[in-house]
Amino acid sequence: KSNPAVKDCAVIGLKSGKHEEIHAVLILDKDARDDPESIIREANKNLDAHQRIDNFSVWEEEDFPRTPTMKIKKNEIAPITLMTINIILKILKKSTIFLDFVSKNSVFFCSISTMFFFLSSYFSIAS
Repeated sequence: KSNPAVKDCAVIGLKSGKHEEIHAVLILDKDARDDPESIIREANKNLDAHQRIDNFSVWEEEDFPRTPTMKIKKNEIAPITLMTINIILKILKKSTIFLDFVSKNSVFFCSISTMFFFLSSYFSIAS
């Protein structure tokens, strides 16, 4: 959260096959100029190999769900994030452009609005 473009963040573990991936969920400042990929790249430079963020998503709401003591409810964020990623991957599974993008990039950006933009752009070009 040392980047001023990041309003808040939560780091969660998401199961991927037999192992767990480190996934950052970011809430970005509305006036942020930094793109999420560069924010994650910069954060990973300061982390040990076993701490590095494998993938990330952008939380589109104003804030995370919180407990009465203002702690982030990671147990609510994880299933929503995983469900969103799974839905997007199912929709895009047949898109060779998307699969090529994922295979070439170690950081996976999954903003719902960005994916809908990608989908609408891809299908308007493809049709």
